[in-house]
Amino acid sequence: MPLAVFGVAVVARLAFQSLDIPTEIPLDSDEYRRLASELLAGHGYVSETGVPTSMRPPFYPLFLAVLYAVFGPVDGPVRIVQAILDAGTCTLATLLARRYFGERAAWLTGALTVFSWGLLSATKLVLTETLLTFLIVASVWMLDQAIERGRLAWFASVGVLSGLATLTKGTGLALVSAQLMAVAAAGRRTDGMGRLWSGAALAAAFALVLVPWTWRNYQVHGELIPGATQVGIIVYSSYLPPQGKIFGVHTEDAFTARAQRLPEAEASRALTQEGLRHALANPGELPRLVLLKVLYAASPFDWELLGGDGWYNFTYAFAVPFAVAGLWLARRNGRVLALLAAPAVTALALMLLLYGSPRLRLSVEPLLLVFGGYGLAVATGVEASRPAATRALVAAFLLINVAAALYGEQVRRISAGALAALGVW
Repeated sequence: MPLAVFGVAVVARLAFQSLDIPTEIPLDSDEYRRLASELLAGHGYVSETGVPTSMRPPFYPLFLAVLYAVFGPVDGPVRIVQAILDAGTCTLATLLARRYFGERAAWLTGALTVFSWGLLSATKLVLTETLLTFLIVASVWMLDQAIERGRLAWFASVGVLSGLATLTKGTGLALVSAQLMAVAAAGRRTDGMGRLWSGAALAAAFALVLVPWTWRNYQVHGELIPGATQVGIIVYSSYLPPQGKIFGVHTEDAFTARAQRLPEAEASRALTQEGLRHALANPGELPRLVLLKVLYAASPFDWELLGGDGWYNFTYAFAVPFAVAGLWLARRNGRVLALLAAPAVTALALMLLLYGSPRLRLSVEPLLLVFGGYGLAVATGVEASRPAATRALVAAFLLINVAAALYGEQVRRISAGALAALGVW
């Protein structure tokens, strides 16, 4: 099974990449290319003005720089490598589903991940998402193996993967707390002291991966920065979004203009403090903002990875109800929830604190699709009370979502109108 899933996933991704579907996010992609080229030229990790920067975490530009060094500064090899990495993500998700939910759930998880429109599209883009998603899912699979084997080296490997995920995108910081929860819930294989040492090995390896970048930032800015200085504008824009509702786009106003004249680390700190001050001073705005963040995080309309004004992601919309059902069915299994669901929960918590979007959701989507495969397996299995009728309903639901994708613009307008009528949009 794993080889079959991997092979089909690679072919599907390479085929998708051959399609002429414009989904580029120029601002981010061009910046990653520029940073990689600067590294390759020996200029260091610098801004457009040649000044050392910490605006973005370094691992994805370093990943690009290695590929550029081998193949030249072109996107083709990057996309092929990302297709292979994402096929690995699909395979690991399938293995997790087989381990905890059985063969049928594994095959269905494989299908959901292999043909996930979001995962497919991300492999075509010069963005962090494919690499980040692979590192997160690989760390979860590695953690499962570590708990089973009980060896500190395996737990340390989990910390390394989580550290690399954090150096790919700062949102990886939330992953470690979820993994330590899973270690604490691993009572069957490990006693109290064993769990303590296992958690310590994981945390120590995670911290060691961040040390070089953090020390470099201290040398540059005089501050310990384990993530990126971009966090300031992200926090500010999360509580003072453009038009009061547009997340994922940086706010431009008088305060941000003044902040841009400050040193990078100082600007990040000032923006963070002002964003949080505004949130605390205006608590009446928070319920609407939190609701918007939830809607952004769960949105089936994807304007970031699929392009346009927001294509209806029918594969995601189809899988969501079954993922919810799978989570409900697994609710009494603490280890499964801590291992597979906790990363998604911590990612959602971070999105509520900052902002939600399909792009931020993608990194934990394969873990949700494991539950989706489980829920779908139960719904369509022979043990269902009326399997034939249930399978017909599942097929009809899939067709409804395909139709919604074909008429996505109309569905999007209706949805936006409904939210506007409710005073949310």
